[in-house]
Amino acid sequence: MKIVIAPDSFKGCLSSPEVSSALERGIKKILPDCCILSMPAADGGEGTLRALVPEDHIRSIPATGPVWKRVASEYGVKDGLGIVETAQAAGLTLAEPPLRGGL
Repeated sequence: MKIVIAPDSFKGCLSSPEVSSALERGIKKILPDCCILSMPAADGGEGTLRALVPEDHIRSIPATGPVWKRVASEYGVKDGLGIVETAQAAGLTLAEPPLRGGL
């Protein structure tokens, strides 16, 4: 049996690689002989950076958020490609509800 695992992150709880690892461990307990292909995924928002870049290739950097406040952000480099998770620096959750424009 072959099983493909391709989860997104669990918002505010686990990164997509962490979800993949937990699912793989659980499946292996029940089906120890199955072949598992683990492919952490992301939809472009929260969790995208960690789905695409190994943890040791991620660096912290300050950024200016959506309401001109300094926020902690991160970027990663993998295979010569720089990846920025825009949700960390300019995401909707960084603005208080009255400043979200009714969203």
